[in-house]
Formats: sequence, structure tokens, C-alpha cells
Amino acid sequence: MEESKHFVRDRVVEFFLTKKEVGPYWPHLLKEKVKYHWLKVDFHHWRDEDDSDDDMGMDNPSFEEMMRNMGGLSTGAGDAPDLKDLDEDEDSDDEDMPDLE
Repeated sequence: MEESKHFVRDRVVEFFLTKKEVGPYWPHLLKEKVKYHWLKVDFHHWRDEDDSDDDMGMDNPSFEEMMRNMGGLSTGAGDAPDLKDLDEDEDSDDEDMPDLE
């Protein structure tokens, strides 16, 4: 199980809290049921108790590497596919629309 940790940034202090024991979710972060204006939850990092432990989300560093390895799907300049070889037959979508009555 991962331990709780904290980071002091320029404008914020971030805490990543891990429960000691597996059990029911926390109804409140603090004992008091008071809402503090200076305390906010970053839902970008939120994990529900039923979420799996593997981090296969979009913010995972290996996700970017996986996308690079999926040949032909890169978004860099000069990587656009050559569309000259496409069939130039007319499509039913190319026909004129009938006039409205």
C-alpha cells in the first residue's frame, strides 16, 4: 500500500492521503463538518474506493509512450497521411439536396 505524502508548491500544498486500513469511505476529510474556504479537493487526482490500483489513466507518464508506439497515430508536423491515393468516386453525400417545399 502506498504511503501518504505531501508536496509544497509555490501557491499550494498538496497532500496525497492513503487510509491506514481498507474499509468504508471517509464521509469527511476532517472531523469537523465545517467547510473551509482554503481547503479544496483536486478531483483530477481523485480515486474512488472501487477504482483499480493500476494507473492506466491519461495522466500516466506511460500513456504518452504508449501513444507514440501506436504507429501512424502521431500528431507531429509532417506526419499527416497522404490522401492522394483515396478513391475519387462520387458518393451519395455529394448529390444536391432536394428543395424544401
